[in-house]
Amino acid sequence: MTEQNINVRLARELSFSAAQIERTVALLDEGNTIPFITRYRKEVTDGLDEEQLRKLAERLQYLRNLEARRAEVQKALEDGGHLTPDLATQLAAAETLQVIEDIYLPFRPKRRTRAQVAREQGLQLLADALLAQNAGGKTRSALAEAFVDPEKGVADIEAAYAGARDIVAETIAETAAVRQSVREAVRRTGVVRVVRKDETADAEGKYRLYHEFGEALTTLPPHRILAINRGEREGVLKVALEANDDAFVATLQRRYAGGHGFVADEVRAAVADGYKRLLAPAIERDLRGDLTERAEAHALTIFALRLFGNAASA
Repeated sequence: MTEQNINVRLARELSFSAAQIERTVALLDEGNTIPFITRYRKEVTDGLDEEQLRKLAERLQYLRNLEARRAEVQKALEDGGHLTPDLATQLAAAETLQVIEDIYLPFRPKRRTRAQVAREQGLQLLADALLAQNAGGKTRSALAEAFVDPEKGVADIEAAYAGARDIVAETIAETAAVRQSVREAVRRTGVVRVVRKDETADAEGKYRLYHEFGEALTTLPPHRILAINRGEREGVLKVALEANDDAFVATLQRRYAGGHGFVADEVRAAVADGYKRLLAPAIERDLRGDLTERAEAHALTIFALRLFGNAASA
């Protein structure tokens, strides 16, 4: 997306004129502050107020970061030989940084995971059979026996299935559509739960409000987010994101293992493990990171408004 296209998108999203966007972006790129523009450049921006300017500036920076990251990920996929036409289409259509990261996740260099170990042991084809829900008419033992190889660390049939489940678990947990749907569901319905770490913590009662606390993600205000984070950093509070995990697991199990028999049983077990071990912790990190970023941006906005107000009245 070119700068011109970014400006067009800004005009559409914020309901400003193209001329307003172009002139205001030019002022921002020249290094003018938002309070300065609000006070002294109203004739250039057609009277945009400070809140409108801040939204424009934040969205401008986000879209520029989005395009920079899109280009980085596309190059990384090309260099790694992973960029298929389908991936290229998904990447071009991605409208948020999170979606771009979800697309890139399966190809991002990572530490040696259990699934990677299983792939090195030659268990990818067994995992593929499980994901395809296709045992080829074989029994449970017959399907896995060809993958038993003690020299590679696959001692028996159960070890083969354990490794294949690790691959299935990681594959599903790193599927962009799965991560996006679960993340948005948790964002809408999740609750932040906070408790005091132990009875001796926070003896002075600095975080008394949060010794036993819960609030929905959708209503948690910025000042509480920052206070909870401080208490967690100081070792006083324990924080967790509560979600309807059982319902999410059941939905994914129906999606990936809707049938009966041992293949479906293996996939259902892999889904439950992948959700608990990989997907849920990743979603919690994503959403808490997003909450913190928004809360810190809000705090900076309030600080800037107060600072400018004090300077104006001095």
